[in-house]
Amino acid sequence: MLRKLTEGIVITTSPFSVVIFSKSAAKTILKFVQNDKLKPEAGGLLLGYRHGNNFEITKVTVPFPEDIQKRKYFERNDSNHLSIFSKLRTHKNRAISFLGEWHTHPESNPIPSPLDKKEWQQIKKHNTESLIFCILGTESTYFSVYK
Repeated sequence: MLRKLTEGIVITTSPFSVVIFSKSAAKTILKFVQNDKLKPEAGGLLLGYRHGNNFEITKVTVPFPEDIQKRKYFERNDSNHLSIFSKLRTHKNRAISFLGEWHTHPESNPIPSPLDKKEWQQIKKHNTESLIFCILGTESTYFSVYK
């Protein structure tokens, strides 16, 4: 499902889910949209809270030095992504959850590549909860919910 990513609510229909991005989470990942021919792909984790089949994304991770970033390829290799998640997950007030991943594509209306789909299936194998995956294009964002 393609939508314009902004702060606020995104509704997906397959399956029906409401995805809420905090202002800071949306602002952070929108900085990485490949709106310049020199910008490489970027990506990270989507963190926040799950409410049934709905998602509240409050934190995101961004590329770190050990990640592989090319014009048409991103691989999350840096352990800082998991370190940030671990610190937030053990926070005493309200523990945060891993909700999925995001990355960019250098195209207007992104669609997942076969490699994207394969990686999402691998991630889903290790998670019993629903997950969301986002690909930010230059004009719209692709959302996919895996139950």
